[in-house]
Amino acid sequence: MSNIYDVLIVGAGPAGSSAAYQLAKQGVRVLLLDKLDFPRDKACGDALSPRALRVLNEMNLLDNVWQIGRCVNTLKLIAPRGHTSTVSLPETDDRTACGLIIPRLLLDDILRQQALACGAQFQSPVRVTDILCDGKSVEVRGEYHQQSISFRAHTAIIATGASIALLLRMGLLRKKPPMALAARAYFEGVAVANLLDHPQCHFNGFSSLGYGWIFPLSDSYVNIGAGFWPSKQTKRRIPNTAHGALDAFIQTSPLQRLLTGTHRTGPVKGFPVRSDFTSAPTFSERIMLVGEAAGLVHPLTGEGIAYALDLAN
Repeated sequence: MSNIYDVLIVGAGPAGSSAAYQLAKQGVRVLLLDKLDFPRDKACGDALSPRALRVLNEMNLLDNVWQIGRCVNTLKLIAPRGHTSTVSLPETDDRTACGLIIPRLLLDDILRQQALACGAQFQSPVRVTDILCDGKSVEVRGEYHQQSISFRAHTAIIATGASIALLLRMGLLRKKPPMALAARAYFEGVAVANLLDHPQCHFNGFSSLGYGWIFPLSDSYVNIGAGFWPSKQTKRRIPNTAHGALDAFIQTSPLQRLLTGTHRTGPVKGFPVRSDFTSAPTFSERIMLVGEAAGLVHPLTGEGIAYALDLAN
């Protein structure tokens, strides 16, 4: 067998794994790389929109995610002064018409395994340090267990999310793009009296440039996070770090009531969010960027999974 792949994909998140799935099922020889072994956690709000579920249905994964995730049909919005509004999705028997809350620890591995089941190959932990093109193929260089390693392919797909180190090194990005900042934590032990029947987005405690979320994964387990766009004009109201924004959100009265008697499971994790698609590079010679690596995140909601899955299809 030739030692050159048809397509090499850097990053096994939703964009990378769904691209690997689509290519492999058509007989394309694909190698999928990731810097971490799976299953691995990924800081995120863990919410899937109906658009994302439609793609997962096309990938024959709807049953898998429904068995693990929590279906939601409504979203409560809490305004800065406490006024609330509830947004409802149409009631239907179509399981792709709702939202779903599912930890990325599980979702990403489901997607990766589906790609492998279709014939894609996978290797980790590989930290890709450079991608070189000679006009006829690409060479992907990296480190595997502290040893130098390289692969060749006709084409490379970069699906590294918000991480821009590789893009800067390759010259695809000339400078760091504007990014939103976010952080999330999981809390277990929500009391019956405080149970949430739907996700919530809180704008109280934030300016128009940010919001906090409470996304229930079960009757007693929630993903709580906060995200904002850094701005000199909002320093008075918003801390200038993601962890600070989350801490401030957790200290609000609604959160203090909800979290009484709970305990945090795992660390607080911060993450940047790119939504600069209109100005971001999306390709180079024999190289394509997908998902958040191409800035494909909704600038208002922070949703990126649907676009990562959809673009790869």
